[in-house]
Amino acid sequence: MGATTKKSSFTIRQIAVALGVSAVCPDKLFKRNGRFTVRWGFFYRHGLTAQQFANRVVSALEAAGRTVLNVRYKEVWQSWPKDSYFEVGFEVA
Repeated sequence: MGATTKKSSFTIRQIAVALGVSAVCPDKLFKRNGRFTVRWGFFYRHGLTAQQFANRVVSALEAAGRTVLNVRYKEVWQSWPKDSYFEVGFEVA
C-alpha cells in the first residue's frame, strides 16, 4: 500500500473567520489538497514584508486555537498594471 496523507478537515470558512477576528483580511483564500493559501495584494508595501504578513496570519490562526504547520511565504512583485501580492501557504492541524 502507498503512503496516505491526512487532509485537513478545516474549511475555508473556518479559516476566514479565524483570520477576520484578528483583522487579517486577505484578498484571496483557497484550499488545495489540504493546504491553504492566503493572498494579500498591495500597490505599496508600506514597509511590510512577506515574512511579516506570514507572521500575522500564523498569529491570527494560533490565537483562534489552530495549529499551523509547514508555513511558506513569498512576495510576488509585478510592475503596474499587474497586481503584486504576498502569499502564505500553510496546513492546519
